Amino acid sequence: MSRALFDEMRRRMEHFRRSEQKVARFVLRNPDEVIHMRIVDLATDAKVSEPTVVRFCRALGCNGFQDFKLQLAQMLASGSQFAQFSMNDSDSVAEFSHSIFDSTVGTLLSVRDRLDNEALGRAVNALAMANRVEL
Repeated sequence: MSRALFDEMRRRMEHFRRSEQKVARFVLRNPDEVIHMRIVDLATDAKVSEPTVVRFCRALGCNGFQDFKLQLAQMLASGSQFAQFSMNDSDSVAEFSHSIFDSTVGTLLSVRDRLDNEALGRAVNALAMANRVEL
């Protein structure tokens, strides 16, 4: 399921139960934290019951919470990042803005981690040595 895990969550968002949507939104916003959580921690932070977390995982085709965490960890380890987020009509302005910032921060961290520092250094030197730079 690798990269498709987030895509599948987004695709099914409208079809999830309201409580499962809470889990999906929490996972999309905090994937790095979720892989280290116990089921009770995710349920508490997403403000749902433990059986809801299990139903959510099974709805995505996972055998349970541990299988879901394994697939999530594999996706994160493969370098797949996310730049989208899911929203619904009941989300507040604060939730919307947090989603935008979380997504942007995730993208920036991904770019930072993939930068070729030698190439960046050469670019900086070229700009510093240039007689004129136009943007």
